[in-house]
Formats: sequence, C-alpha cells, structure tokens
Amino acid sequence: MNLRSMLARLTDIYEAIDAIENHLLVTPLEMFETNPLVYRAVERELEIISEASRHITDEEKNRFQDIEWRKMADLGNQLRHAYQRVDPNLLKQVIRFHLPALERAVGIMLEEARNLTPP
Repeated sequence: MNLRSMLARLTDIYEAIDAIENHLLVTPLEMFETNPLVYRAVERELEIISEASRHITDEEKNRFQDIEWRKMADLGNQLRHAYQRVDPNLLKQVIRFHLPALERAVGIMLEEARNLTPP
C-alpha cells in the first residue's frame, strides 16, 4: 500500500473514532442504544474503522500488537451481515476498551506517515 493510501485509511479511522466520541456527547455510552440515531451512527463509524483497518499493512499492525486487528475486522462483518444479532454490550466493550488503544496507535502511525509524506 502506498503512503498516501495508508494516510487516508489512518485518517478515516481517526476521524471515525472522533465522530463516535462526539456522538456519545449527545447520548452517553451506557444509554446509546436507546437513541436509534446515535446507535446507527456509532455502528456506521465502527464499520468504517473495521474496513479501514483491513488496509493497514501487516508491518504496522505488528508494531501495535495490543490492538486486536482481526477482531476489529470481524466486527465490521458482524455489523454488515448479522446486524440484527449484534449485542449493544459488545459495541460498548469495543468503544470502552479497544478504541482508546486504537486511537493512540493510529495517532502515532498518522504522525509518522505525515512526516514521510512529501508536501
């Protein structure tokens, strides 16, 4: 994957995490499934994160082994193909326990990619 494409995918992940955080300002995480607009918006952002994460190089993923990359990719499949069976508590766990580490890792990768990208 070329650097510009990698930068775009990392940006998509970072912006999706930011959007989730903003959606949860409207309705707190513990109650987000009670607000259909927020719930669907969060699901969509998680799908974007999932799809973009599939395009991060193995080399980069290996640098951040604390991220459950495979599970992140699988979550997107669940949201797309088994949406009716997705437990809101699973999404809460992902948001609470996995997104903070992902946000840190992607922030580091973004910074490095921006430093390597010619103007």
